[in-house]
Amino acid sequence: MYSPGIGDDIDYIVTDREGGIWTSYGDEGIYGDHPETSAGLARWHTDASHTWNPRGRLPVRPLGGSAGATEEAVAWLAWYSHEGAFLSRIDPATGDISSYRNPLKDTDGIAVRGTRMLLTHRFHNPPASS
Repeated sequence: MYSPGIGDDIDYIVTDREGGIWTSYGDEGIYGDHPETSAGLARWHTDASHTWNPRGRLPVRPLGGSAGATEEAVAWLAWYSHEGAFLSRIDPATGDISSYRNPLKDTDGIAVRGTRMLLTHRFHNPPASS
């Protein structure tokens, strides 16, 4: 049986303890031909079978992803849209999604443990001093 894989233009990818593969997509993934990547976020099994997508439960449609982390089976994905940046917490056991406005612009790293989260942002291409 042919498997189309997990899509094109993957902005971020992270795995969980259950063997799930979490992905967030850029515009080619979201607006491309793959049927499971158009929602912008997805979870896959190791055989590339699709196991989760947000199915309209995000506050707005994603345009791309910027970071991700897992704690146990729960995933956190940072993503952005025309309406700002967001953090989404996804529990694959229940399918529940909690989304929050991201307080940090251009997040490029997430670390989570319990009730604490660390978000990072690197300054890319800062101007050189003379």
